[in-house]
Amino acid sequence: LGTVANHQGQGRWFFGAGAMLGSVIWFSALGFGARLLRPVFARPG
Repeated sequence: LGTVANHQGQGRWFFGAGAMLGSVIWFSALGFGARLLRPVFARPG
């Protein structure tokens, strides 16, 4: 992430913060989505 952010020039801190925020949102959505879909995947059909 650091190497890619370094290519962004003056916006590298915004790029890094956005990447971290996106990661938190993505993995939170995966966790909550898996919990909500547990009943669907529990049925063998």
